[in-house]
Amino acid sequence: MLLNRDDNLVLPPRSITAAKGETTTEEAASAPVALDLRIGPNIRLGNDSSALPSNMRAQAEPHIARATTNEDFLVGVFQEGRFATGGGAVDCGYSVSHDGGLTWTRALIPNLTQTSGGPYFRATDPVVAFDLNNNVYLATLVATDPQFISGAVVLSKSTNGGATFALAGGSLSARQHQFFSRQRMDGGQHFSRYCHRWPLACYL
Repeated sequence: MLLNRDDNLVLPPRSITAAKGETTTEEAASAPVALDLRIGPNIRLGNDSSALPSNMRAQAEPHIARATTNEDFLVGVFQEGRFATGGGAVDCGYSVSHDGGLTWTRALIPNLTQTSGGPYFRATDPVVAFDLNNNVYLATLVATDPQFISGAVVLSKSTNGGATFALAGGSLSARQHQFFSRQRMDGGQHFSRYCHRWPLACYL
């Protein structure tokens, strides 16, 4: 573990036990620890989409995942333009990095809400996952009516490294937070099968 000293990460003090059983503590190292280039100032994950209203361009509830066999391939998802009342956002967006997070490209999830060419009124709670072939899956809750009284889960898939996404399959009725998990036991009957789950009811 590293400690913060004057905004520098330093090694913690080390305890030394002498032959007679006496314990002494060394002074913490004062020199800054050399950091990986990826640990530094915050990196902006791309620019706001021009399709978003100018007064609704904040992001909320981000989720990020790393590819199964490529540690430099990262995808993050987040709400774009959260509504002040009624829940959900104007749309949901994604950002893709192929260099371990040093640079990113960003866009709205296509054909989701009416802002990005889709039929739905709002979107929220996006999650992202990879399969063993590094295909990317984005699951999003969407509003099927303007007041977000009812909703559905929509799945988008990319097979080209996150360059493009297309809707994969139909939608399922849902209204609250969702999660991805994957069966990872080698040789199991359902190895690499995804489980996509959400509560049928939620009391806030």
